[in-house]
Amino acid sequence: MLLSRARDRVSVPWKNGRGSTVDVAIGPPGASLTDFDWRVSLAGIRGDVPFSLFPGMDRILTVVEGPGMTLTATSGEMLQAHADRPISFPGETAFVCQLHQGPVTAFNVMTRRGSPAGSVEIVSLPTTVVHRGAVTLVVALRDSMTAAEYSLAAWDAVQLAPEDGDVELTGVGVAAIVRIG
Repeated sequence: MLLSRARDRVSVPWKNGRGSTVDVAIGPPGASLTDFDWRVSLAGIRGDVPFSLFPGMDRILTVVEGPGMTLTATSGEMLQAHADRPISFPGETAFVCQLHQGPVTAFNVMTRRGSPAGSVEIVSLPTTVVHRGAVTLVVALRDSMTAAEYSLAAWDAVQLAPEDGDVELTGVGVAAIVRIG
């Protein structure tokens, strides 16, 4: 397992410069914002703002803190983002978010179209994570939890290695399970 502590992450500007985010995990290792195959990040959204464009990427966004938001595309398409309900959309669609009643924290998963697809599942603890796919990532969203031998605080994560089996999550929190492939 590969451990990623929230306290060790660095905030970086959004691609459009209108906000900031922290990378939780990115693949392949050492990839940058311009050449990743998949990326998992957390972004604090404090006001109504346009989203960055990521042509050729599929995006999954989950509001993990706050009352939610509406995403409105220039075409008029609208998506509602509510707590703990993942929504998917293409990265080249120009969306502007309107916050419902205050700031939110958005959990983002992006995968390059044509590469293995991503999925997000929000689970309450205790539970067992079945390791399948090329990448399985567990992110503690609220409270603290234990994943195998690791104690995780909010926003900490563990990435399962191919040889890792199923993992028991214990505690009383909520976790995001990300699978790539």
